Amino acid sequence: MRVGLAAATVGLVAAAWLLHPRHTHALKASDTAVLADFTNTTGDPVFDDTLKEALAAELQRSPFLSILPDREVRQTLKLIGQSPDERVTTEVAQGICQRSGSQAVIAGSIAQLGNEYVLGLNAVVCASGESMASELERAGKKEEVLGALARVGLARAYAMNGETAKAAYQDFLTLWKDADPDIPVFVAAKAEYAKLR
Repeated sequence: MRVGLAAATVGLVAAAWLLHPRHTHALKASDTAVLADFTNTTGDPVFDDTLKEALAAELQRSPFLSILPDREVRQTLKLIGQSPDERVTTEVAQGICQRSGSQAVIAGSIAQLGNEYVLGLNAVVCASGESMASELERAGKKEEVLGALARVGLARAYAMNGETAKAAYQDFLTLWKDADPDIPVFVAAKAEYAKLR
């Protein structure tokens, strides 16, 4: 359940992060983003697909953001002269984004810094390559990486206001109403929702 809660939180904060970035390039709920593969420089293969899958699963369930489906990514790879099994690097995702008429690329990274892991998310505008939003988060150990991914962009969720924020928090809290109420991410979400009332 804890992994599920962290994964659900990933979707909430990432949607908030993209819909309310620090810059003027906020995505509309009807816009589509291309999710690039995570750049993993840790040397640990467990992160190769896990982080992208967790982020993709939650973003696909979000009513606030559309991710280009994997089937369309593979078809677009063929159209731009790449193998449908090609790794979707940030550069490849940019080409897919432009060809598919999507609006943004979301790229993630994980690196090891001493005993810690550093996760990053970066969203760029397809047409210009200009950064929309970026966040970094640290995890003290491997077991905390998914939770750290959930916290990436949590500041963006805190900055949300209006009905969209209320709806996002209501959906999140309803979905996880039976979760352990002491999980820090859940406590933070309840506190932020209370501020929006």
